[in-house]
Amino acid sequence: MIVIRECAWCKAEMQTTRSSKKLCSSKCHVAFHRWRQKVLPGAGPAQGFELLKQQEKNDNESIT
Repeated sequence: MIVIRECAWCKAEMQTTRSSKKLCSSKCHVAFHRWRQKVLPGAGPAQGFELLKQQEKNDNESIT
């Protein structure tokens, strides 16, 4: 089963068969992890994805 999801980093649509896939490419993977290491030193990927969700939620609330 192929699912279309949004990349957590660049927001592009991607096709995937894995339910856990969050990044569309190695380019996004590298960019996300470099950003995470600067913003959250010592934190794991889960904390980075959580911070992205919070930032997106704050951006959506400020628009409305």
